Amino acid sequence: MQSKLFIVGRDRLPGVGLRISTRNARFQEWQALLSNRRKRLRAGEFLVQGVRPITLAVQHGWPIRALIYAADRPLSGWAESVLTDATAADRIAMSADLIRELGEKNEEIPELIAVVAMPADDYARIRVTAGEDVLRYVVLKGSIAVDGVSLTVNAIPDDHTVQLSLIDFTLKATTLGALRAGHRVQVEADVIGKYIQRLVAPHLAAAAE
Repeated sequence: MQSKLFIVGRDRLPGVGLRISTRNARFQEWQALLSNRRKRLRAGEFLVQGVRPITLAVQHGWPIRALIYAADRPLSGWAESVLTDATAADRIAMSADLIRELGEKNEEIPELIAVVAMPADDYARIRVTAGEDVLRYVVLKGSIAVDGVSLTVNAIPDDHTVQLSLIDFTLKATTLGALRAGHRVQVEADVIGKYIQRLVAPHLAAAAE
């Protein structure tokens, strides 16, 4: 269900006010952005939560398309300030259960989730070398974690190197922006590749006999 929400009193904020109380099409689109990089790139937007990440997104001029907050829950001064200042963003009041799903938290409900637009192609690209024990699980357009930050593989130049895309927000909101050529990093492959290897290994062994 999606309906117009008339914002009064403390919540008299500029912009469009909507209330979402069911898993409608718009909610499902946002939910898909959490786990699907291809859909994030196609939509040109991603979800941001937390005081520091949202504050950094605003400070660095990232366009805020929508701000989602829990309906019937008091907001902090910080959240009210963000909602007031982001005049071009839609305001979405959402039920606690739904916003908890978007926040991917079992108990804690995010106070605010921002739907942030990304530039069409404003990526920094870095190359990382790693051993065969890691790169054997890497595929083009798949993911790999560098110092705990999951990144998209946009090229595999050779058997020992991957090229990764970093948006400006990632550079500024994580430690990756401080990396320089020659720095050592922790590299981890997508765990799904390891699961697949474990599942098919017995069959490959049997076929080789």
